[in-house]
Amino acid sequence: MTTFLVITVAIFPFVIIFGIIIRKSTRIQERLKRLEEERNKLEDLNSLLKIEKAELLQKQAQLDQELNLAIENNNQQKEVIDLYAARQTEFHIVKFSRTPAWGSPSYNISIDALGNVLFHGKEAVRLLGFFQWKIYRKRIHNLNHIIKKSGFFDIKEPSFKSSIERVSGVVIEIYLKNGFHKKVTYDHAADYPIDLGFLERKLDLILGTQKLWLYWEQSVVQFSIKRGLNYKVSFILNQGVLYTILGEEYFSDSYLDGWEVLNQLVVKYENLFPEATSYSYQRHPRDSIWVELETGFRFLILPDKHQEIYHQFVKIVEDYGNELQREER
Repeated sequence: MTTFLVITVAIFPFVIIFGIIIRKSTRIQERLKRLEEERNKLEDLNSLLKIEKAELLQKQAQLDQELNLAIENNNQQKEVIDLYAARQTEFHIVKFSRTPAWGSPSYNISIDALGNVLFHGKEAVRLLGFFQWKIYRKRIHNLNHIIKKSGFFDIKEPSFKSSIERVSGVVIEIYLKNGFHKKVTYDHAADYPIDLGFLERKLDLILGTQKLWLYWEQSVVQFSIKRGLNYKVSFILNQGVLYTILGEEYFSDSYLDGWEVLNQLVVKYENLFPEATSYSYQRHPRDSIWVELETGFRFLILPDKHQEIYHQFVKIVEDYGNELQREER
């Protein structure tokens, strides 16, 4: 019994320590279990956050796309609005009239935004009565540019009159697409703005009426004929005519009768050429005739568009060229 008590007393501390260890181990296991549960919860939460983040990123991308589309549409709408606003400052109708005095030209002319020209010749012009023609888009653009450049709608006075009774005058009336309208009347002896004179001259040039004035001689001062690659004829008044045929050059400073025939031919068909050309003396299309009159009016004679005058013009020049070649042989 004594031995048992001794043994019991001896192992009792170990039992206490073992119990403490077991208790702590249990607590540690419980804590580890709680931490594992918390870790699992955090992982679940992290998974949810990843899903939400992906959804948010997708939504942000969608919103960015919608924003970009909205900006693009807004820019397109702004461009359309700006273009519309710009076009509203273009002309709808231009009316241009000259009042006669002492035999000066008198006519009324109007042009709409599509380039349709209506001309009424009254006095001292080569075309008397009503005529119609059309100008091309480039000239319509040029006319809009000239109107803006002249500052026509900034002119405050509607009329500029001198004390002279009989003097030629001009009436310019312009309607814009936005509804603005202005009419200015002046005579050539009045103190009118220089920009009005600029606009007056440009209107005659762009609309093709400059060459219709009677007291401006219609003499041909320059022309150039190109046919194929190896035939070119160049003429400048008071200088002469130069034929370039198959690389050979033939020059003459005479042929006055021939120029008179050409002048008569141009006058006969002048109503075919209300449209001036932007091509130059040196650079114009092959198989075309470039002509400049004393008025400064320049136009093209084309074989498919002006067949009759083209062939007549070419024949007159070729006949003289053949005669010139025979003389030099």
